[in-house]
Amino acid sequence: WRLPMAKIAIARWLVEEGSRLTSDSIEYIPNAIDLDTFVTTVDPKSRTPRVVMLASTSPIKGLDIGLAALEEVRRKVPHVRSTLFGVQPRPAQIPAWTDYVRNPSRDELVALYNSSSVYLCPSRGEGWHLPPAEAMACGCALVTTNIGGVADYAMADATALVAPVDDVRSLAEGVVRVLTDDTLRHRLIAAGSGQIRSFSWERSARKL
Repeated sequence: WRLPMAKIAIARWLVEEGSRLTSDSIEYIPNAIDLDTFVTTVDPKSRTPRVVMLASTSPIKGLDIGLAALEEVRRKVPHVRSTLFGVQPRPAQIPAWTDYVRNPSRDELVALYNSSSVYLCPSRGEGWHLPPAEAMACGCALVTTNIGGVADYAMADATALVAPVDDVRSLAEGVVRVLTDDTLRHRLIAAGSGQIRSFSWERSARKL
């Protein structure tokens, strides 16, 4: 941060962190997603209740918190399905009642998002988190932890439901609310997909 070079950060929270370490200006050039690929192809109103979540054994990803929240959700919404995805072989801690897709292709990932109602992000920290943004562009409602890596597009109660980090109960309650309240879910999906449409590679490339 203190070296004599141009400073660029991909998220506003990183601009704030850097500003504590240097008096240099820091340019905000946000991350982006491919908005020609990550699109809504299935009407969110026609989808069966399904929660999708990234699965990684890295502690910062919060797999333990996410699985605990999904357990609570199942007790309150027994017919809900859940599908996890990741690059690793199926982690041992994923229970049998949860589907797992290993290393999905881009088309498979888009199809998975489009078959889901809710994206659950239990992460403990990210720079600028791509999967929730991709899911929002594909018509999922977002329930997420309150981390800097989603703050540029996850506005509490406007484009997403936001819970404290490591708070299983709040995450589960958020998912249950979204699954059982059609009005809320459709409002979040509409606002979230509209918000994420501004994060195009064309916009970021122009800023760079």
